[in-house]
Amino acid sequence: MMRRPATTRAQMAALLAMGCLFCSAISGCGNDDASGSDFALPDSGMDVSTSTAKDGAAADVGATADIGTGADSAALVDTAKADVGTPDAGPPNTPPEFAAITALILDQGASTTLDLNPLLSDAEDAKDKLVLSWSAKKVALQDPGTHVLHVVAPTTWFGQELIELTATDSAGGTAMQVLTVTVNEVVVEPPKPLDTCGKVIFSYAAGKGDHEVLLSGSFNGWADKPDTADKLTDPGGTGIWKVEKTLKAGVYQYKFLVDGQWKADPDNANQTPDGFGGHNSVIEVAKCDP
Repeated sequence: MMRRPATTRAQMAALLAMGCLFCSAISGCGNDDASGSDFALPDSGMDVSTSTAKDGAAADVGATADIGTGADSAALVDTAKADVGTPDAGPPNTPPEFAAITALILDQGASTTLDLNPLLSDAEDAKDKLVLSWSAKKVALQDPGTHVLHVVAPTTWFGQELIELTATDSAGGTAMQVLTVTVNEVVVEPPKPLDTCGKVIFSYAAGKGDHEVLLSGSFNGWADKPDTADKLTDPGGTGIWKVEKTLKAGVYQYKFLVDGQWKADPDNANQTPDGFGGHNSVIEVAKCDP
């Protein structure tokens, strides 16, 4: 039998060893150890896995960028603001309304009342919330707060006055209307002379009891104090208070001051406006025959 050269056997052993190494690199050479196979994975496998994860993350990031960047983000913010909106301030205030007012005609010194409630309206406020003001200069106006005006014509002026009435609501809205007041001149005819000359008896039914009744007029400078005015008395206790006064011939105006209240003479129909919305009584004293 021929013997192989030693060098040939060595060469064959080297070839077998190389083949085993090659096999191990590919399949682990039959090694069932899982950890060994993990370390034997090719680099290309790891690269593929990592590349896939990166690509997915990049896709996710790209999707996020599409939602909230640039003009699209500003548009979303504007849309959100539009959805929230601004508080509703409600409808605008409606100013009051003033209907036309019928003109008034008064004599000098006369007075009347004018109810403005049927002529006023306001959508938001009750009538008692409306504030009245006016531009009257000659005619006197008073409002006790009920919008029923007390109108008083002057005694020393006559003519026509155009008065601007203004109603203001709680929000500052206004309405204006013109009130025309015509004041007629009053010519007082001299009253008929009394059936007396010089001496006149003035009387007032103030009633029984403790009263202070004074006579004041143009003949005593309109005195209104007990020590300067003419004092009436009721000596018989009948409730009829009297005083006798001697006057020169002429025309006089007078009033009674009863417990501090001014009163015209109810028994004398001759009267004239007193300038304060009331009236003075008027007498004419005849000249006595010699």
